Amino acid sequence: MSNKLIITLIAVLIGYSSTYAQKEALDPKAKAVLDDLSAKTKALKTIKSTFTITTETKDKKKDFQDGTLIIKGAKYKVSLKGQEYYNNGTYIWNYVASAKETTKDFAPKPDDKTKKKKGIDISKMFTIYEEGYKYKFDKEEVVDGLTIQTINLYPLIPQDQDFHTIKLMIDKNKKQIQSVKFLNKDGSTRLIVLTSFVSDGAMADDLFNYEATPHPGIHLEDMTKD
Repeated sequence: MSNKLIITLIAVLIGYSSTYAQKEALDPKAKAVLDDLSAKTKALKTIKSTFTITTETKDKKKDFQDGTLIIKGAKYKVSLKGQEYYNNGTYIWNYVASAKETTKDFAPKPDDKTKKKKGIDISKMFTIYEEGYKYKFDKEEVVDGLTIQTINLYPLIPQDQDFHTIKLMIDKNKKQIQSVKFLNKDGSTRLIVLTSFVSDGAMADDLFNYEATPHPGIHLEDMTKD
């Protein structure tokens, strides 16, 4: 699992900002749905979600992976097979089991442009629409008994992304993200489906601190010391 994918999964959960909406001609129907989603999500103190990622290449080859995401305010932890990502608000850690190494760095501040990376942070999977996108209401349909509203997101700076469109699927009744699909420029797709969603559960702050969890035999590359 590449860092780019991890950077591609964390803005869909926390809130919605209308700052850029004033600069672009945006779909008012889509905006109303996203405003409702934002209001519901911003009221949550913590989130724990499991998800599956299905990556399909242009020639229809598929790869599957499961993951877990927990969020508490600005803190998060993402767990994938052989990889873990932590952000305790002060530091971030990227643990790669196969390399027997973890890198540590300072957590980027919201206004820190120097740490902006290509793609989207997986920990922001629930606030992906927050900034940097135009959006358009696509359709409403019943899928497996759920009323799903689909909104298409288009990056304002297309050359900065490997995808041209994100399809955001929202459970209309729960006002909750159901899935996110990335349509990539190379013809491949990446579908992230939430398989569980639990909110407002108790979470100790140590859950977001890599150094509070034993990882014997793993080298820590501390970039905060440079």
